[in-house]
Amino acid sequence: MVTVMGTGALTDYQDGEQINNAEVAFEILANNIDDHAYDRVEGRATEIRVTDASLSFGTREEFNISVQSSNDEIVVVNDPIIYETEQGSQVVHSNGALFRETERESRMIREPHFRIDENRTMLPQTEMRGSDTRLSIGGSETVHLRTEQRTPRLYQHSSGDLDVEIEIVTKPARADEWERYLDSFDEIDADQDCTSELNEDSTTLTCDLETDEIYVPVTRLSGEFS
Repeated sequence: MVTVMGTGALTDYQDGEQINNAEVAFEILANNIDDHAYDRVEGRATEIRVTDASLSFGTREEFNISVQSSNDEIVVVNDPIIYETEQGSQVVHSNGALFRETERESRMIREPHFRIDENRTMLPQTEMRGSDTRLSIGGSETVHLRTEQRTPRLYQHSSGDLDVEIEIVTKPARADEWERYLDSFDEIDADQDCTSELNEDSTTLTCDLETDEIYVPVTRLSGEFS
């Protein structure tokens, strides 16, 4: 029995295989970044097989956390890491989370290590600063993404009855996934506690919560392809 596959179906199949392979590589990347955050590893190199695709640092995002009772604002500026096929499918690492995306849709496939409750809230952040390099590769090639840790930071407040605001500025589809994720915590009801403002090419998502203690460890990394 011979199965005949049309050109469009074959292209879609190959694109799906590329994205599946990229997802596996980005899971390893996410684990290596966790090593920076939790084991204080200074340097890591992640191998990523790039086949008829591009690897780049994407449009800069902002993650702002404000503790209103102290007038303290934590600003994290992040360059997401993006693998993109010729068909426009993407795997993205952003601030501890992984996404699979197309031009209009986004799905969070690996959640960050947030903990949110009324007693204690932990919001670990990853601030990636990437090089300006964009690698577009025809054929197949192994690329190394080297990450180096810069000075980490820790912000904490434990005075009780804290009003906290989380603000995320990112592409619209990705903002929707962040809202869905934050809504999964009992302390945040997205319908009541979150608002979204659509800008020209981004969305500003703002969510409010109350907690007695908050800890925000910030892992600051530099990234470069080689």
